Amino acid sequence: MRKYDLILFDLDGTLTCSGGGILYSVQKTFEEMGKPLLPEEEQRKFIGPPLAFSLERCGFTSKETREGMEIYKKIYSQKGIYMNGVYDGIPQVLSTLRDKGYFLATATTKIESFARRVMSLFSLTDSFDFISAASSDGTRCSKRDVVLYALDNMQIAPENAVLVGDTLYDAKGAASTGCSFIGVTYGYGTKEEMLEYYPQALFVDAPSALLDVL
Repeated sequence: MRKYDLILFDLDGTLTCSGGGILYSVQKTFEEMGKPLLPEEEQRKFIGPPLAFSLERCGFTSKETREGMEIYKKIYSQKGIYMNGVYDGIPQVLSTLRDKGYFLATATTKIESFARRVMSLFSLTDSFDFISAASSDGTRCSKRDVVLYALDNMQIAPENAVLVGDTLYDAKGAASTGCSFIGVTYGYGTKEEMLEYYPQALFVDAPSALLDVL
């Protein structure tokens, strides 16, 4: 018996190991803008939240944030997007969940055009019923936004959906929308951060373990 009707998946750090390409693009963006290079720990904080939020957190003005986003998108589109890979076991997990009758959707704050390119690049698109991602005009950018967008389009109530993700932003997004939450510890966030926003979260250490809790 299915526990939920819809399973929402974060993309970076949950479906794909994308950190290398994101960090490369961040580093090159800072270099091109003449900004001092961030410590590695600070760079890693770019994985998960919307890019504009991360740039503003680093002290960028509104104008610099807009410029930085355009530079980042150019660099990521040309090279960063290919410095990526699907986590071992993800295709099999998605196939099994589909066979069990679950609806599957993404819930990523990556800009939709990039999200679709990544999904296509790694042959993930056909495994999903709906791709929910951030809009290019900034009107849909938070994790809450993309979760609600998916729920609305799939016409599924929050209590019948679960979000699978790897960072505090995923946990916060699930909590703010009323979805259940499963945290994956093989991504880029920490269990402690996720528990802060979703104390009742379940956790798995590998993609294949998702099948044990779904």
